[in-house]
Amino acid sequence: MAIVRTFGKLGYFITFTANPHWEEIDAELLTDDAGVPMQTWRDRPDLVARVFKMKHDSMMPDLKTKNVLGEYVAHVSVIEYQKRGLPHSHTLLWVKQPPNTPARIDDVISAEIPDVNGPGGQLLHDVVTTNLIHRPCGDVNPKSPCMRDGFCKSRYPKPLSDTTILHLI
Repeated sequence: MAIVRTFGKLGYFITFTANPHWEEIDAELLTDDAGVPMQTWRDRPDLVARVFKMKHDSMMPDLKTKNVLGEYVAHVSVIEYQKRGLPHSHTLLWVKQPPNTPARIDDVISAEIPDVNGPGGQLLHDVVTTNLIHRPCGDVNPKSPCMRDGFCKSRYPKPLSDTTILHLI
């Protein structure tokens, strides 16, 4: 509450999660003479933590000095570890002009599946479709982990919308 009193309304809530298949991790795992992996990322929490910290630290200058999300005012970050062992961070970022209209929000947030022929190519498409899409649930997959008493706990599927809708409290 004291931070909000000092800096005003929050601009962004950013979650940054480790990917156990980052090439910096995979390249350092032990393999036998035939190249068959002898370790997984679960065997090397030290490596996962170091690579995560390196990538997290490399993101911060983009926010603080390059002002990619707006003119930097302040931030607070906390790093946590998930039950399965992967680190992730939550960063609160204050900028001078926070995105407070649907048009400004749409300028920085995209909810589209990237085209395999567009920027990022097949790799970006695969990352989004593998990690960022809620899998089928409901009648199609009643044993999905999100199901509670016959309903999706996240209330999917949700209707598609071409524009951002703000529900101000």
